Amino acid sequence: MLLRRLPTKVLSLCQPRNRLQTLFVITLSTSLVANFIYTSSSYSTSSITSIADNPNEDCGCSVNNTNTYTMSSSSSSGSNNAATAKDGKPSPVQFKNTEIINLHTGEKKLLGDVWKNQPTVLAFLRRLGWQLCRVHAQDLDVLRKEVEPKNGNVVCFSFEKFGEGSDKDKSFAAGNYFTGTMYYIDSKIYQQLFGRKGLFNSFYGLGDMSKEKIDESRKRGVTGNFAGDGFQLGGQFVIDIDDTLLLDHRQNFYGDDESNDELLAALSKSKAFKST
Repeated sequence: MLLRRLPTKVLSLCQPRNRLQTLFVITLSTSLVANFIYTSSSYSTSSITSIADNPNEDCGCSVNNTNTYTMSSSSSSGSNNAATAKDGKPSPVQFKNTEIINLHTGEKKLLGDVWKNQPTVLAFLRRLGWQLCRVHAQDLDVLRKEVEPKNGNVVCFSFEKFGEGSDKDKSFAAGNYFTGTMYYIDSKIYQQLFGRKGLFNSFYGLGDMSKEKIDESRKRGVTGNFAGDGFQLGGQFVIDIDDTLLLDHRQNFYGDDESNDELLAALSKSKAFKST
């Protein structure tokens, strides 16, 4: 009787075609308590100043000495478009003064410097060890090589550093999934940009995982793991040199990523991009 009351998508996890999802549930269930505590403490919204407090201000985000996030005002020719938030969430432009770290060299710079000279795709990966993110990273690397000669750029972000979290075995860099520039950015910025799946949604949302991406990962022989923070979502943005937001895509489920064609079309809207 109890089983009949379970959501159809949860029941479908027991079907053979969803064995990967079943394994994910089993693995995730072993760390539910730890993740719940992690969600409740590390991602407390009380430590972050809400963008909604300054709805008409184009802002960047900086970290003060108490490791809390405050908004510092900035201006740009594309500020009106850049300040437009999707579903009440800010855009990366509003965090343009946030410090990021190059995962390959350790060099520090401001987020806004990434797109100041060329229109850029900013891809925020969920987890370095997640095979769907690795497939997406491979696709992004193909796009990067295509757009760089046309004054375009593609960079990836992670809230995990190489050798940490889901990449403890250091297999992401070793696998050459993305050979362009990758940056570390604080996990609290991820939460502001994308939000997180709660305990119930993380289970229920497994039925919405991109089956096409799962099949593609198998075809390519891309492997992964279920370590690290499985609740965080990601997404992609395309930002012009004047801070104009050309594309805003935030994941609704695991593997929900824009295609290279869609990202290229967004880059082509920029006058600085040499499409021919």
